Amino acid sequence: MSHKKISLKLPGSYIILIAVVLFALSPFTWLIFASLDPHATAEFKLPDEVTLEQFALVFTTGDSARATINSVIIASVSATLVLVITIFAAYPFSRMRFFCRDGILWGLVIIRVIPFSAFALPLFLLCVKFGWLNLIGAVMALTMLNLPFGLLLLKGYYDTIPLSYEEAAWVDGAGRLKTVFKVLFPMCLPGAVVVWFMTFTNAWNEFMIPFILLRNPSYYPLAVYLFNSIGLHGAVNYGFMASLSIVYAIPPILAFVLLRKYMVTGLAGVGIK
Repeated sequence: MSHKKISLKLPGSYIILIAVVLFALSPFTWLIFASLDPHATAEFKLPDEVTLEQFALVFTTGDSARATINSVIIASVSATLVLVITIFAAYPFSRMRFFCRDGILWGLVIIRVIPFSAFALPLFLLCVKFGWLNLIGAVMALTMLNLPFGLLLLKGYYDTIPLSYEEAAWVDGAGRLKTVFKVLFPMCLPGAVVVWFMTFTNAWNEFMIPFILLRNPSYYPLAVYLFNSIGLHGAVNYGFMASLSIVYAIPPILAFVLLRKYMVTGLAGVGIK
């Protein structure tokens, strides 16, 4: 069967595509211009002079540097916890038969679909009851909310791996835990990378959970710090805010670039068949 390529020959099509691209890039273009302009305003304009002072201010100001470190800690710890838990928790859902197995799995997925604001109050009260406010509460909440996605994805990977691989490991004397870690996990590496990356990105971008659960400003991540910095001293420093926004956007992009070779396979759910 031959596939014909559709060519865009109409000038109107090019005009629409150019307009869409310009519209999509305009916020990022403003961020770049404003971050390099020492006299940046809310207007969209080319800088009269170019400077990197605002970026230097982001890394030398104690609050913004601390917020960056907090974001890295919260996102990295949450992503790692989700990955470790789902590596082992997905195994019984894939290989074992127990009461209400599918109901439990899809119940967790349904809970994740519900907006966080629907159960923000009981979660806050729970963290107050157990003394989990600040970093530990935010990390635990983000871990809990991202578990269903990782569990469902890795279960799908485990389902594609023939049982004969595990049986061969058992014959050699490996237990179930060692089999999961030494046999199944290497075969599911693309899926594991996706689980870690998606959890890291979700935790990095999350605003409401840290805003509600972090009571000490010294624990604020960049998402909350950006919000609180708008008009902090009675005026908006557009250059500083633009530079901080660019710094805020870099880690997820960098993580994607470093892990991109696993992302396509991982998102497609391709396993061993």
